[in-house]
Order: sequence, then C-alpha cells, then structure tokens
Amino acid sequence: MTDAVMTATGAATMTTTSAKVADAGRRVAPLALGFAGAALAAYPILRPYAAAGGDTAAQFASMLWPLSHLLGMAGFVAIALARSARTRSPLAWLAASFLLPYYGAEALGLHAVGEHVGQAAEVAATAEAFRYGGLSLALFAVGLVLLGAVGVQIFRQARDGAPLARWSSAAVGLGLVTYLPQFFLPAPGRMLHGVVLGAGLVALAIAEHRQGTGSPAPIGRAPAPLGHL
Repeated sequence: MTDAVMTATGAATMTTTSAKVADAGRRVAPLALGFAGAALAAYPILRPYAAAGGDTAAQFASMLWPLSHLLGMAGFVAIALARSARTRSPLAWLAASFLLPYYGAEALGLHAVGEHVGQAAEVAATAEAFRYGGLSLALFAVGLVLLGAVGVQIFRQARDGAPLARWSSAAVGLGLVTYLPQFFLPAPGRMLHGVVLGAGLVALAIAEHRQGTGSPAPIGRAPAPLGHL
C-alpha cells in the first residue's frame, strides 16, 4: 500500500512539473519570438552599407556596426530560447553556438579595426583574413547550415494550426533557410529579407500567444507547439 501511495505521489508530482514547464513555455515562447523578430528585422536595416559596395573603415568604425550585429546575435539566441521552451530539439542552440563566435568577432573585432587601422588596404586585408580564415569560415558555415535545418523543421510544420500560425511558420522557415544566400544580395534585398523574417517571427509570436491564452491543455499533456518552435 505504501509503495502504491509513493508511486501515485511521484506520478502526480511529475504531472504537475510537466504542466508547469508547459505553462512556462507558453509564456516565454511568444516573448522570445517577438524579440527575435524585432532584432533580426533591425539588424540589416541599422547595419552601415557603403555606397559603392563592400565594407570600409568608416562602416566598421560606426557604432551602428557593433549595435546591428549584436542585435542579430540576440535574435539567434531568442529563436533558440523560444524553440527550447516548446521542444527538446537542440538544433537552434547548436546553430547559435556556431554563429555567435563569428558574429562576435565581426561586431567587435572589425569595429576596433575600423577605429584603429588607418590604411584602407590594411582594413580590407584584415577583414578578409578574418572572414575567410579556415576556422572562422568553418564555424560560420556550420552555424548557417544548422540554422537552415531549423528553418526546414519550421517550414515542414507550416500546414499545422490556425492560418496565422501556418503562414508565419512558412515565412520564418523560408527566412532561415535563405539566411545564407541573402548575404549576397544588395543592401535593399538584405533589408527586405530581414523585414519578412521579422514579420514572420512577430506573427508567430502572436499565434503562440493566442494558443497560450486559449483553453488549457488536459493535465499531464502539453499543448502541441506551433511550427515546432
């Protein structure tokens, strides 16, 4: 009898804990998605661009250079946080882990180069050596591939849920899958990509919030995540 009572008590405790975790996920995911949308939309808009293309010391030296890239980094972390609040998939955290070292050097290292290196040729050579160095480029490439894999997972779930959840999941999935090729677009194209991805993330945050404020899930069963984010 005692063993049966202890077993029942343990099961009830686990059920209560699962319900609390699910409730926390319903609160955290929309906030994280909304922040990610704002950050990843602002990143390419605030980033300085040269009129003739390429990057210059003046761009690197601008305070908008580190600020915009730090917003991009925060956006990747927020996506990973939203995803982990809903699923156990580690892909988004792995993507962020590989991307952040490259972005950190881009944001802070190249900013210091722009402030302290006077010759344009030296600035360009330093930036190229960092960006296309074997280790840094490998980290960046792996991070982008993993980010694309996250996008594929989200895109495949676009048919599930309410209409807002479906189209926003499709927009987010497509935006993450195309994050690598968008680097080769001119400035207006990169800005447009960021706005579309950001709008998708904000819309998905609204859909998550609507689901979280709807009818509660039965005890012991967490609600199905929208877009598996």
